[in-house]
Amino acid sequence: MVFWIWKGGFGQLKNISIILEILKFLVIITPMNTIQASKLFESLSSPIRLAIFQQLTAAGSTGMIAGDLAKQLNLAPNNVSFHLKSLLHSGLVRVVQEGRHMRYFAELDLMMALTHFLTQNCCSQTGESCQ
Repeated sequence: MVFWIWKGGFGQLKNISIILEILKFLVIITPMNTIQASKLFESLSSPIRLAIFQQLTAAGSTGMIAGDLAKQLNLAPNNVSFHLKSLLHSGLVRVVQEGRHMRYFAELDLMMALTHFLTQNCCSQTGESCQ
């Protein structure tokens, strides 16, 4: 059971999405370091996880239901679920339950933070303009 304080009141938190939004905010304001980036790359090192993440980034804010991901990638649903769990654990993906279905979304802010981490020093030693 998770309790939280909001505007001076106590209450039982029933929606995990609030926690995820707070954590997402903390990830955004905290600069990424080499250890964090390497963990994200480790999560994406599987060709299947990379394909799943690419599909979810293409879906954008619409996200995708796990079964539709499996069909689109021509994979067994249990295989997709296994890899989605790893992506969820890394923070690259989030999930929202919709009735009997789970809708998955790529964490685009985290993806952009990783991209920024990779390119922040681009061409800094040569003085060239990176494009």
